[in-house]
Amino acid sequence: MKRLFTEKWSQYHLLKTCSGLSNHLPETLLYTENAFWSMLERDKKVIVKPCTGRLGYGVLQVSDAGDNRYDYHIENQHVTESGKEQIAYFLNNDYACKNKRCIVQQAIPLAKIDGCPFDIRVMVQRKRYGCPWEVTGKAVKVAMDGYIVTNASKMILPFEQAMTAASLSYVAEEIVDYVALSAARHLKRWKVNKLGLDIGIDDTGNVWIIEVNVRPSIGIFTFLEDKEIYKRMIHYNKR
Repeated sequence: MKRLFTEKWSQYHLLKTCSGLSNHLPETLLYTENAFWSMLERDKKVIVKPCTGRLGYGVLQVSDAGDNRYDYHIENQHVTESGKEQIAYFLNNDYACKNKRCIVQQAIPLAKIDGCPFDIRVMVQRKRYGCPWEVTGKAVKVAMDGYIVTNASKMILPFEQAMTAASLSYVAEEIVDYVALSAARHLKRWKVNKLGLDIGIDDTGNVWIIEVNVRPSIGIFTFLEDKEIYKRMIHYNKR
């Protein structure tokens, strides 16, 4: 059970069985060379990440740049290689896909603020096991310049301000809450009382579950001007 808490492949399979969430999950496959090349040839851009790990460590984006050239982007490093053999060597040796369990995932074109992608940390908590889940706070994490993951954030914004800045004011906050609460309720076998969901919004306004964290840090909420959000989370933790 403990492995299910953090293992991204297991998370995906469990969430996929919820009919209300299936359209909010990026297509995900267990990494093999065949799965990687099949998805890349179809979508032209994919994400590879370890099945375990936190803080965005090891998240890799690979893009088909045409003319047998491929770009890979990890942290703020952006490299172009020629030929499939070079990318395959990188994945299986430098990135070490052979030595750890990884997934290959549909790359979501995350909406941007000032040219940088962002996602939303949604905290859902319950007073005790068996009580209803509630959304206790949302904070938008904007990636630093040159990064594809938001764990290295250059700013933390409240939801409405971020949607306005990204020209996504039509995205209803209720949809984000619905997706987060549906995921928490579906993961009822996990005997935890708080979850932190990283939820992405693509450039057309669709909502996606990027990851579910069972040991989420609430420190980012201290950067919001509204301090009551952080206090509410602390209050839940003390119950």
